[in-house]
This record gives sequence, C-alpha cells and structure tokens, in this order.
Amino acid sequence: MSLRQPAKILSSASFRLTIVYVGLFVVGVVSLLLAGGTAAVWYIERDLRGDVEREIVRLRQLEQAKGLAALAVELDARTPNFQDTGFLYGLSRGGQGLLAGSMTALPGRAGWFEYSALDDDEPMIAKAVGLGNGMLLAVAVNSELLHDTTALVRNGTSWTFAIAVPLALICGWMMAVMVLRRIDGIARATERIRDGGVATRIPLHGTGDEFDRLSGNINAMLDGIEALTQDVEMVSSGIAHDLRTPLTRVHNRLEALRFEDPGPERRDRLVVAALDEVDQLLATFDALLRIGQIDSGTTRASFLPVDLSALAAELAETYEAVASEAGKRFASTIAAGLTVRGDRALLTQMAANALENAIEHTPPGASLSLELARRGGRPLLAVADDGPGIPEAERELVFKRFYRLDRSRSTRGNGLGLSIARSIALLHDAEIRLLDNRPGLRLEVLFPSPGQAARPAPSALAEA
Repeated sequence: MSLRQPAKILSSASFRLTIVYVGLFVVGVVSLLLAGGTAAVWYIERDLRGDVEREIVRLRQLEQAKGLAALAVELDARTPNFQDTGFLYGLSRGGQGLLAGSMTALPGRAGWFEYSALDDDEPMIAKAVGLGNGMLLAVAVNSELLHDTTALVRNGTSWTFAIAVPLALICGWMMAVMVLRRIDGIARATERIRDGGVATRIPLHGTGDEFDRLSGNINAMLDGIEALTQDVEMVSSGIAHDLRTPLTRVHNRLEALRFEDPGPERRDRLVVAALDEVDQLLATFDALLRIGQIDSGTTRASFLPVDLSALAAELAETYEAVASEAGKRFASTIAAGLTVRGDRALLTQMAANALENAIEHTPPGASLSLELARRGGRPLLAVADDGPGIPEAERELVFKRFYRLDRSRSTRGNGLGLSIARSIALLHDAEIRLLDNRPGLRLEVLFPSPGQAARPAPSALAEA
C-alpha cells in the first residue's frame, strides 16, 4: 500500500459513513444500557427503601406496644443476625451515644442518610425516625445489590466505548478499502476509455450489488456511445462516399462547359445533368435533416388519429401504377377500420419508402404486395416482394444511414430510405423488422394497440 493510500482511505466517504454509523450504534447501545441500568438501580433502591420503611414500622409497633426497653432488647438481639436479615439497627438520644444496636455515628435528626459500617466500604441505605423524648431509631439495609448493579452499568458502558471505538475504526477501514477497490476499478476503466479504449468495459463481480448495477449501467451507456460513434463514422464515410461521385460529375461537367465549346444542345444536356446531380445532393441533405427532425420527437406533440386503412388504400392505388410501369406485379390486402395515432404525412413517407425500395431493388417481373392487417389487436403494415432479398446478417445494418448492399451501389439512391422508415416507425412506438419472404424480403411495421399510451414528446417532458 502506498503512503498516500491511508490518507485516501481516511478521507473516503465510506470510512466516514462507517464511523458515523458505528458511532450512532454505540450511542444507541450506551443509551439503552444507561436507561436500563438507571431503571434497574431505581427499582432496586425503591425496594430497599421499602424494606427499611417496613422494618421501621414493625419496630415502632413493638415500641408502642411494649415500650422503649423492649425495643432496645429487640435491637440488641437482632444485631448479630445481620448476615441473615440484612439490617443494622441503632437507638440513640438525639444522635448522641448508642443505647442499643450496632450503628454508630448516627445523625442528629430524622430522615434518609447513607451509613457506612466499619467493616464495609460500601454505604448502606438508612433512615432515622424520632420516637419521642428525643430518641432516634435508625435502620440500615444491606445495599450490596444496588452498588453491584451501579458498578455493572458503569463498567458495561466503559467497556462498550472501549470496544466500539477501535471496532469502528477497523470496520471503517475495511469498508473503505473494499469500496475504494471497486471504485478504483471503475476509475481505471473510465481512464482507459477516456484515453481512447472505447471497447473497454467495467468488469462485473456477479454479486448484483449496487456497484455491479452501476457498472452495468455504465457499460450499457458505453455500448450506446460506441454504437453512436460507429453510426457517426458510418454517416461520415457514407456522406464522403455518396457525395464524392456526384460532386465529381458536377465538377467534370462544369469544366466541360468552361474549357470546351460543346454547342447549345450539348451545353443544355450538361447543365441539366449537373442540376440533376445537385438535386440529388440536396435530396440527400434533406433526408438527413428529415431523419434528425424525426429522431428529435418534436412532431409527436401534433399527433392525431390517422385512418391507416384509407392511407394504405391510397398508397396501393398509387404504387400499383408505378409497379406496372416498372414491369412488376402488385397486389394489396387491406383490412378496414384500422387507425393509429400519429402523423399522416410521416406514415405515408414510411410506407412509400418501403414500397419504392422494393420496386427499386427487384428485377422485372417480380411480385410486390402491400398488406394491412390485425395481429394480436395491433395494426400490422407489411411490404413484401419475391426479389433477391437481404442476407440475414445485413438486415439490421440496412437501417443504418448510408448503408447499401454491394449489389445496390450501382443504382441511384443515398441509402437513407430505410433509415427514414425506421425513424418514423420508432417515433410512432412501432416495431419495424425485415424478414425472409422465401423468396424475397418482407418488411413489417407493428403498431402499438389503440389503447396503448404513446410516449410524451420531448417538449412535453421539458415543460413538466
């Protein structure tokens, strides 16, 4: 252990908290000991005083019945039996001179007092009462139990403090060492992550304690950050890849216009082609901005009931003609009366993107279908084809921005259609997935049930 480690442990919150908790525990135990001991001492003293009172009553009854001489004889007779009776007696005139019994140094007035016998260091509880003619009768009781109990309470309290203080220090030290070891492990992992080791994860001990839960949450957060970082890298690479080719074409055509004399007809073709490339670039940026707007969730506040059946029927009518022009067959099966809460324009764009993706990436003569049905009381929208499909390993990847299959890189597009579709589905709390249509591909969007509450919009959360 380094020289700085003890100071680190002593200054740790776990050490201080342990000391505080043990200190509070000790105070509680000591308070209980004192309360219980004080109560025990009080009850013992009360009983002893009661014994003295009762003994005095008996002796006064004897004096009243038989006289002072009989009382003196009785006191002298009882004195040798102290070990059996536990009482000492004394009879004097005004506290001066002992007439009977064995008690010396009697007080000159009636009342409670402490009496110490010559052979006993512990004082006894005693009381003197007046009998008339200046005579005082004193009775003392053996108080050994009272003094033993008082000593036991005092010693118990002292021993509790003597044991608890070092115990608190030891427990605090051990607790701090254990906690700091776990925290240092988390700190080392985060330092490696800060230094660029984004794949580093905090090890779990499998105990399920708060440190494991914290580490698990941090690891989940790191997984999300890593996924976002990979998405950013993919988007950056995709933007660079998808923009380089059209920008190069625009550059070449502008150079042709600048350095050549293409003639009016070819000049018009070059300008139109360049504008077409620029429009494609603008469409890419518009799509990116659209995804960002959708992912922000700000449009959720304006959601309204949408007749999904009517929307699907309109899409079927439109894309049946589009598919026919592309030399492909189109069929639709639409259940009536299905509604969802959402944005009609976004839902239209989601379904249109799926249909256009199917038309674009299937060969001539392929069959396409649009289906709207109920599944478990939830609306299900599906677009299917019998084209080449997508390998299972890449079905999740195609939802990422700019991701394109190798066979699709020669076709026009920016790889954002399915990304937009997924963002719209998630905005509507729907589940979107790609399945094997055997052959071909099937895209399913399963909406929440009509009675299921949608998540609030971010703006609503901010205002809450």
